[in-house]
Amino acid sequence: MRNVIGVKTLEIIAAKILEQKQVDKLMNEVENTPTQKRNGKQPPPKGGISIRAASRKYGILHGTLSKWAAKGKVKILELTKNWLYLDEKSLIGFLSSRRSNGETMR
Repeated sequence: MRNVIGVKTLEIIAAKILEQKQVDKLMNEVENTPTQKRNGKQPPPKGGISIRAASRKYGILHGTLSKWAAKGKVKILELTKNWLYLDEKSLIGFLSSRRSNGETMR
């Protein structure tokens, strides 16, 4: 008995082979595409401090510093995709004024 494959079955097999070739081609392109390495943390601008560093240095929550910057209470020196740099003198001045008024660090 001969195996007989229908035309529709052959079309499905051909489509699957073509699909796999396209996937292989895309995977090959991805593998051969040069990747861009992250530069890591850039140094802060002169007189600036990152929010993360300020949070550790002054013991203030990251979110609190972000809110102060957004409200204009602390000057922003630079805002990048991943980093927010505050003017440290502006931050110290704001903290001094809050402490002299007896306010908490909320």
